[in-house]
Parts: sequence; structure tokens; C-alpha cells
Amino acid sequence: MSVVSSRDLAHTRRRLQKELQNLTSDPIEGLSAAPTDPSNLFSWKATIRGPPDTPYESGTFHLTMDFPEIYPRAPPIVKFVTKVYHPNIDSENGWICLNILIMDWSPVLTVSTVLLSIRAFLDSPDTDDPACPGIAKEYVYRREAFDQTARYWTERFANAGSVIEDATEETAPSQGVAENTIEDWELV
Repeated sequence: MSVVSSRDLAHTRRRLQKELQNLTSDPIEGLSAAPTDPSNLFSWKATIRGPPDTPYESGTFHLTMDFPEIYPRAPPIVKFVTKVYHPNIDSENGWICLNILIMDWSPVLTVSTVLLSIRAFLDSPDTDDPACPGIAKEYVYRREAFDQTARYWTERFANAGSVIEDATEETAPSQGVAENTIEDWELV
């Protein structure tokens, strides 16, 4: 385990303060992010409004961003708190399968570019490298059913009055979600 120097830690704090200042002075419509606790710059909460003309457009999605002590040399750990029906987002733990958060990270990326990339990802998933292969298949081969389920999850979990709860396979069909989703069908 490596020890982070006080100089590196100070650099990380300055970088995060600058990014927070930029987000505050030049906000991006539909995105927000700030430290969860003003005394801890390493743990943030973020909000993304769903992109227009997508099944997510009516939703407001909440995320956590945890920054390593060597940020920006290493990416933040970003997870959805809000449940999302998406090929590249694990609905159980909120993990996002997005290359810039894994192998394609670059220190020039910022909190703003990460959030903009995630919002764009909601509109254009990568079905070749999914976190949820069954949802990716549905997106590719049964797009209407995918859109219906994604819209339902958005209404249920990503609206102001939404209660975060599990959508189980037993309850989903009776709540307006297409009955033949993911595990219920095979490609012929």
C-alpha cells in the first residue's frame, strides 16, 4: 500500500476546490455536484437530470462521487444511488460501466466532464460492454420493451416523490412493466 505525500494530498484538495468553484460559478443545466459534507472534499453527491427524448427524461438521478487521495491521477468512484434500468449501470449497486471511469481515465477529465459523459451515456449505452448483458440484449433486440421498462423505473425511482425500493420480477409485470423482460426471453 502506497503512502500519499502531503504535497499530493494538497494538490488533490486544490484541484477539487477549483472544480467545485467552476461548478458553482459556471453551472451546467441539468447537472449539479458538491461535497456531501463541506469539511470533506473527497466525498460528493451529484444529480443528473435525464436527457430529453429518452426514457429517462422525466427523472432526476442521484449519484455519489468518491475521490481517491491521488485524484486526478486516478478516477473518482462514481455510483448511482437512484435505481436505473440501463445496460451499463448495475441496478443492485449503482456501479457504472463507463470506460472513462475505468481504463480510459485521464487527469484532464473533470467532475463536469464525468457527469456530462454519464448523462450522454444514458442516451447512448454501450451494448458491446454492458454491466447487465440481459438488459443490453433487450435494448438491442426489443427496444420498445426496454424503453417501457426504463421509463417505468424512471417514474418509480427517479422522480421527486419516488421511494427507493426494489423492483422485483414478481411485482414488475403487475406494475406496468413488460412481462417478457430480460430473463423471460431468448434470442432465436
